[in-house]
Amino acid sequence: MPLEKAIGIIDLLAGHNVFEINLIGGEPFLHKDLFEIIKHCEKHELAISVVTNGTLLGQEVIEKLASIRRFVLIVSLDGLKSTHDYIRGEGVFQRVDSALKGLLEKDVAVEVIDTLNSVNLSEYREVIKYCQNLDIPCNFSLFKPFKPEHNALIPDPEEIFTIIVDLLSLRSGSDGYKKIGLSNAAIVADLLGLPPRNECRATLSGLVIDVFGRMITCPSLVAAGYYKEEELPFFDENFLEIWKNHETFVRFRENGFRECQARAYTFSNNVQGYDPYGVNAFKEFRAS
Repeated sequence: MPLEKAIGIIDLLAGHNVFEINLIGGEPFLHKDLFEIIKHCEKHELAISVVTNGTLLGQEVIEKLASIRRFVLIVSLDGLKSTHDYIRGEGVFQRVDSALKGLLEKDVAVEVIDTLNSVNLSEYREVIKYCQNLDIPCNFSLFKPFKPEHNALIPDPEEIFTIIVDLLSLRSGSDGYKKIGLSNAAIVADLLGLPPRNECRATLSGLVIDVFGRMITCPSLVAAGYYKEEELPFFDENFLEIWKNHETFVRFRENGFRECQARAYTFSNNVQGYDPYGVNAFKEFRAS
């Protein structure tokens, strides 16, 4: 996205009381104007987060990040050395490890996100120990396949559910690591015996704008090919009205938030279909 367009979008969002900007990719640090975009967010006193693979975080970049206020960096870490390198590329773990330690030396707020898939399921506890040693939050999300070549990375649902139960136990125990983040609020609420919660909050508390300036309901549904291009409206000064009332957004909300529409579509070709990783499947798992 051109810098001028990004600045115009930020100005409009800030003018309508948006308070947080999350910059994602692809890889945000490949954008030649990323720091100008970040500085413009900072000018509006927005909270800023950036999701990165951590490979472009040299000392000069870290020094710049250390000067930004209300900022957090979220770094992908899908295992320790051999596993992460297998998934992300040879030598990537070492670069990420060096970057994380450099960020901490400069007091940059940083978190890790581990995307669970069939390759790295057995190593989630090692990732937690690694993060515990650095005293940084360790968040877990679930891999979503969008292409045929992703099929080999699809994890077994029962293994995922077993890990979720263990992660909550690790976080809740008296000597557990409290900085473990779990992405499925519906399953966590069920485990804790709390009132039912939805897993998804897309289009309710936030808005995604893609590189072309289109307003997105759910990036995962877009990646899965669910939408036709003309169904996604472009961001403009009427974005609040579009966000609330455009048929694409209204239809998405009507389809429900209890489980992940993107996973349901991927596995059943129906956004209201069966989600093998959702709370209903989890309840079946617990009952079996």
